[in-house]
Amino acid sequence: MPDAATITGSRVGRCFRRAAVSLPDRLPLVMLWITVTAAVMLLLGLFRPAVVLPAIAVVVAATWRLTPRGVAVDARGVTGSLLAVVGAATWAVVNLPWASRYVLAGRDPGFLTLSAHWLAHHGTATVPVQEGMAIAAAVEGVKPASGPFGPAGDVLHIQGAKALPGVLATGSWLLGDRFVLAGNLVVGAVGLIALYALGRRVIGPFWAFLPVTALAVSVPMVVFSRAAYTEPLTLALVLVSLIAGWDGLANRRLAMLAVSGTAAGATAMVRIDGMVYAVGLFAGLAVLGMAVRPASRPWLRRAGLAVGLPALAGIALGWTDLRLNSLFYYAALRTQSAAASVGLVVSIAVAVVVLSVPLRRLPLWLTGRRRPIAITAAVVVGAASVFLASRPLWLTTHHVDPESGYGLVISALQERENLPIDGSRSYDEMSVTWLTWYYGIPAITLGFAGLAMLTYWTIRRRDTRLLLLLAVVGPITLIYLWQVSITPDQVWAMRRFLPVTIPGLLLAAASALHWASSHGPRWVNRTIAIVGTVAIVAPTVGAWSPQLVTTVEQSGRLGELSTVCSALGDDPVVFIAAPDVPPYFGTLLIWCDVPTVETVGHTSPELLRAVAREWDRPVRVVSFRSDLVPWAVPAPQPWSVTTSSQWTPALSHLPVEADVTTSTLFLGMIEPSGYVVPLTPAQAP
Repeated sequence: MPDAATITGSRVGRCFRRAAVSLPDRLPLVMLWITVTAAVMLLLGLFRPAVVLPAIAVVVAATWRLTPRGVAVDARGVTGSLLAVVGAATWAVVNLPWASRYVLAGRDPGFLTLSAHWLAHHGTATVPVQEGMAIAAAVEGVKPASGPFGPAGDVLHIQGAKALPGVLATGSWLLGDRFVLAGNLVVGAVGLIALYALGRRVIGPFWAFLPVTALAVSVPMVVFSRAAYTEPLTLALVLVSLIAGWDGLANRRLAMLAVSGTAAGATAMVRIDGMVYAVGLFAGLAVLGMAVRPASRPWLRRAGLAVGLPALAGIALGWTDLRLNSLFYYAALRTQSAAASVGLVVSIAVAVVVLSVPLRRLPLWLTGRRRPIAITAAVVVGAASVFLASRPLWLTTHHVDPESGYGLVISALQERENLPIDGSRSYDEMSVTWLTWYYGIPAITLGFAGLAMLTYWTIRRRDTRLLLLLAVVGPITLIYLWQVSITPDQVWAMRRFLPVTIPGLLLAAASALHWASSHGPRWVNRTIAIVGTVAIVAPTVGAWSPQLVTTVEQSGRLGELSTVCSALGDDPVVFIAAPDVPPYFGTLLIWCDVPTVETVGHTSPELLRAVAREWDRPVRVVSFRSDLVPWAVPAPQPWSVTTSSQWTPALSHLPVEADVTTSTLFLGMIEPSGYVVPLTPAQAP
């Protein structure tokens, strides 16, 4: 009879193994609950550490038992789980020295970082600017808002949904202000873990490392995790939705299906187009409703409610956030949002009709013809892949207004690369080609072949789990491969594909390779596995330019900003802007937390005198061009000279270099005459 120590040891061992195997599922779920809790508390006006952190702890504890099942608790499962978690953590640490210093709001990471910084210190999504509004109303030529900061009454709205800034702000309360700059690496690491958690269910605990590795070393994943992009968090939430949905359908767990719907709806709190990720869930339910036998339909209706209600609640919260906290952005993209809304409504309507109508003959008819239907569906997937990949040979797309901001950017890039100038070019036909640039022709070819293969298996085996996976990956991949709907410079355009298309294709490629290496003699299988793995991973690593691996975007800006904020104290600022200078308005307003207004171009002493008179206290001037400022001395000394790096955008090739720019910042004080006395660091208070 075993003694007490042996029994206790075996129990401890079993608990450790179960805990280890569950980690790749639990960590992404924790990220889901952090995201939802932070977003809800922000909307309720309760975004404070004393409220949000305990609320997250309560939500995580309350949902602790809502963990997916179906993973073997054996040596392979334990080893794979621990390697996945440790590997993802190592990936984040390795990339940490090269996390960006995005504090200028030229593109999304800038204003999302500033939004996170503001939330961390103020707890509100809007920025009060009563002083700036009053100055702008009293003095002609002064603006109280600029760029991605839109006025709404006496506050400014910062562009974009607030879930990611909320997550980064929450982390900064525990780990400091630098988390708003580097915290997305943690989010990216959770996304990698979530891909492993899904992959091990599809192709096993060791083969699942192939898509995770290819994603982890790829340019898009690294770049979009080193700065505050929304794609890594969206990727993590979509994968959580698929993992929970897989378990919910496999084990008939309505609670896990509700988690799946919650994660899908939460994407709308992260991105304005987040609702498209829920379309696949409803489409999958509609297809299931056509195929299941009558006896299963009552349960499927309950499953539809379990998925649909939390998904729609999350989408509603996302819309509410945008309308309350980023109204000008919501209005600007209303057309794009409306198209996604139509798709969502149609998918819901079809699902409701299919699940409500008492179908009897259709499931029997489909069941009796599974093989020809499966073959047809796989052929359709393959034909669609060939069609999309071949478009550069016979199609040139023009979906951009050449007079819009997008069109002007495209024209400027074309001129830079000595391409024919045509601002209407959207380059949608290049979508599959772009994927091969970053991941190689073998990986993308295997990915499409894998999608066709998984489609065949789904129908032949009546596999509802794979159906859900394909229902989410397929439509979104088709939508964005057909029309990218983003400025087509690289690596920027890959944002459309990171959340779903890239992990979906990599997982499908690994599935195809797994199948191909399982049907022959052992030495043949091993050869196929090794050669295929190298063919998938090597081009992904080779897509990196050596110069860009260690490039820190907006390097130098944080140090520059620290000295400027210290010098400003609490004094208000006039920022003198121009098209060729860094966008510093929002940086001064939010990071330095001082009242700020903007003028553009040559600024007269009369204007500055009027501003100083209205403010009736010391007013500072910040500019990157000395010739725009009415100086009180002939040759002012700069406050600082900063060298900064930024990836060079490209249209016709992979990014290969960084633009290194030197900017000179001038800081001064407005005299009663309206002229500006320059300040140097030695004169700082």
